[in-house]
Amino acid sequence: MHTVFDRSGWSDELRHGAHAGLSRAWPPTKSIRDPPRRRDGETGGAPVRLAAEARLRLGALTIEPSLRSVAHDGGASEIVEPRVMQVLVALVRAEGRIVSRDELLTSCWHGVVVGEDAINRVIGRVRRLLDGVGQGAFGLETVTKVGYRLVSAGRSGEPRLAVLAFENLCDGDDMAWFSNGVSEEILQTVASGAALAVIGRGSSFHFRGAEKSASHVAAALNVTHLLDGSVRRSGPKVRISAQLIECAGQTTLWSDRFDRELSDFLAVQDEIAGAVAAAVATVFAPRQPRWLSGRDVR
Repeated sequence: MHTVFDRSGWSDELRHGAHAGLSRAWPPTKSIRDPPRRRDGETGGAPVRLAAEARLRLGALTIEPSLRSVAHDGGASEIVEPRVMQVLVALVRAEGRIVSRDELLTSCWHGVVVGEDAINRVIGRVRRLLDGVGQGAFGLETVTKVGYRLVSAGRSGEPRLAVLAFENLCDGDDMAWFSNGVSEEILQTVASGAALAVIGRGSSFHFRGAEKSASHVAAALNVTHLLDGSVRRSGPKVRISAQLIECAGQTTLWSDRFDRELSDFLAVQDEIAGAVAAAVATVFAPRQPRWLSGRDVR
């Protein structure tokens, strides 16, 4: 497996497309820094025209845009849809930088206005491609309300959280809207406050029932932690339970339950979201070194 990330971000192999043993058989691979740049020096908005794009390397993957082919050095390969290939090229070009949805619309849809579902569908297929042919060496990170970026699964010390849709355990479906609202409010609050990457709702909210197992979610979304919970109602009262799980060891790091009166639905959602986000932030907060404990640092 080729290493793409180094301490400074992206290695020279990815920047220059070098691949030992293949340079003689193939024409030179174009540097992903070659596409036209905007005035700010970034390439995210440059149009992706598959017929004109040069071959790219992403770790052990060889990407041939003109053929819509993605092949792994181990032998696995896949032909993808044109739009999926365009988005993949735009992400690889960015060299680990976040690519916004507006940039994707400009570079891959050439400014044509499309719905959220169209973008989400393509992003989902890119993610499955990386997990399949890419063998999980890279993940597609969703940075809530910002955009997307490719990340190396081998990078340590960077937690990635999936907030799942809380289960509605009330009788009937009359509280489903409240359960969904609590889940979304928690995701948005956690994403805006915690110093970690949070997967977008379009990817994390579709897990239901047995699909919510830590191992399954970790493999599907390339996350290290998940936040899940449930909503129960008894008359005018509601109980919201939440738990934070470390996927690798399937260990519960934090859990709590909140009993509230349903006099103001939105106020309850805001309060619970704030309490859960504060707890999550505490779990992921940098720990103070022992030698500093109990000492006055000036």
